[in-house]
Amino acid sequence: GKCRDGRDDCQDCRDTPLEEIYSVHFTLCQKPWHCPQLFSATEKTKTICNEFHGEWFRIREDLDRLRALERNVGGSEVSAYVKPNGKHKPEIFRGFCNSGQARGYIPLQ
Repeated sequence: GKCRDGRDDCQDCRDTPLEEIYSVHFTLCQKPWHCPQLFSATEKTKTICNEFHGEWFRIREDLDRLRALERNVGGSEVSAYVKPNGKHKPEIFRGFCNSGQARGYIPLQ
């Protein structure tokens, strides 16, 4: 079909490689901290949303690791990073979701 701006051909932004994307608005994909399940999304949309969510949770994990290091100043092992063990799509959510939807999210400590 035609593009919204009237052109005959337009880029499908879902085909843009992740490394070329600098900013994401999560309206279509849903907020990562809602541990979305994306039941009604097309396969193409699910694929890019899973990439976006995976990157968001990679950054979330980096933050948790950094916070553990900051608490660990002085050599205390008490504050060592402990990877969460959420079971909802761990390959995407990195253990930060116990189940789908917001109630499954494991928040910052």
